[in-house]
Amino acid sequence: MTTMSSPDLIELTDSSNLTHMGYDEGAQTLTVRFANGGTYRYAGVPGQVHQDLLTAHGDPKRSLGKAFHELVRKGGFRYERL
Repeated sequence: MTTMSSPDLIELTDSSNLTHMGYDEGAQTLTVRFANGGTYRYAGVPGQVHQDLLTAHGDPKRSLGKAFHELVRKGGFRYERL
């Protein structure tokens, strides 16, 4: 497990699956906390993916969970449970 600190996490009030998310631009890491309590850090995530997730979060016609699955889970990024 790496020793880098987690970025500040923002609360995601419009998602039933993801509760918090943070992004470290310098390290290109995305940290996500799920409703089940698990927190994961995804490595090598481009800033555009983070921006796309924020856009999905702010759009009532889009699902953040679906966007996360398509952009991050299917993106094949390495991850670790924190």
